[in-house]
Amino acid sequence: MDRLENSELAEAARLLFGAQVSTSGSTLTARRAMAAAASGYEVHHFRKRIEPRLLELLAWQLRRDSEAFATRHAEPPELHATSGRLVLPSDVFAWEAAEHQHALASLWGAVYLLRAQLLTVARLVSMDTAGQDLAAAVALWRHALVLRAAHAYRSAYGAVLLHAATKLGPEKIAASAGWTPPLTPPQELLLTELADSEQGWDSFAARLALAEGGTELVAVWQRALIGRQGGSQEEKGHHA
Repeated sequence: MDRLENSELAEAARLLFGAQVSTSGSTLTARRAMAAAASGYEVHHFRKRIEPRLLELLAWQLRRDSEAFATRHAEPPELHATSGRLVLPSDVFAWEAAEHQHALASLWGAVYLLRAQLLTVARLVSMDTAGQDLAAAVALWRHALVLRAAHAYRSAYGAVLLHAATKLGPEKIAASAGWTPPLTPPQELLLTELADSEQGWDSFAARLALAEGGTELVAVWQRALIGRQGGSQEEKGHHA
């Protein structure tokens, strides 16, 4: 009601729904009379003509805000504590459901690990301490793993998450880890191809250094993520 998209009826809406101190706790009849007076209408005309318009407008705004919220937000898979091992029935549908949950869990797991690494970078930058460049480079690896997980999900299940209350795609889920420096499509493709969680950070860094444009990509990513030309003063002095 504070953002009612009809300024002429905004006060009347607040009075009608008891959002104003003067009508809070009052009966609907009393609230309607005060709302009609505030909007300059006779009370019966207000009840028959204006009040329905207010209700429609508020319903539309609530529906729009709800849809916008669903578009921007997605919930990770809900987990529950269990007392026994996971057992699946010998059924193809159960296997397919497990495969989908695996892909979804892998995507969210990669997102949370990237989020953790981005927080590490931010903490080191805030403290102006050593390790910023390395932490930023590791964040690039984590980002590559997120890209790979998102690509794997899209390839297997399409552009929209299955069985979700939103229409978010895997790439939107990947972006929920936090801000990361923008990359070109060829750079994202390169990172997706090089990412491999089983081989680890060292293998990724070595292969990226040998790839065309890989070293430059790391340097640009580090500068953007750290927010300045290099690491901490301590690191600069050490390298000098």
